[in-house]
Amino acid sequence: TNGNRKSTQRNYKKDSSKGKTVQTRRREQSHLLLVGDPGCGKSQVLRFAAALCPRSVLTSGSGTTSAGLTCAAVRDDTSKDWTLEAGALVLADRGVCAIDEFSCIAGKDRTVIHEAMEQQTLSVAKAGIVCKLNCRATVIAVCNAKGGYYNPDKSFSINVGIEPPLLSRFDLIFKLIDGSDAIKDDNVA
Repeated sequence: TNGNRKSTQRNYKKDSSKGKTVQTRRREQSHLLLVGDPGCGKSQVLRFAAALCPRSVLTSGSGTTSAGLTCAAVRDDTSKDWTLEAGALVLADRGVCAIDEFSCIAGKDRTVIHEAMEQQTLSVAKAGIVCKLNCRATVIAVCNAKGGYYNPDKSFSINVGIEPPLLSRFDLIFKLIDGSDAIKDDNVA
């Protein structure tokens, strides 16, 4: 393999309606979501995955803002100039961004993740600074089912509490369900 390989593969397709060649991109990073009941070890798997990768950022969804995930505009005290301070997704470029308690991220803050997961970039327009930042990171997110335990009578989207457009950005989704069996539970206890 070539060490200078780019993070996206480029494909060329013929647009039948206009007769033009259209360039498309396919991202190489896969995104993973672990959903399940409390106590199934999701956070431990997340921490282990972050420890395996030499370039990783581990963050928690509770209390995370869009600036913490993307970037923040910070004013320098001495020069009074604005600079951008990288957030978790940008710091994890070409690595892993591990997000615990993903469903705790506020809905308005969750929308900034869409572009990062699909396009692998972040379009920024803050404090007069307009740019595109690379965030070619694999996102591994974990969350508990909404309301505590996974309810098989409800749809997956309702159980998770994450909107379908954001769910569609995940390539692999695993449900970790702690099935209750009184006999097995007594034997373990």
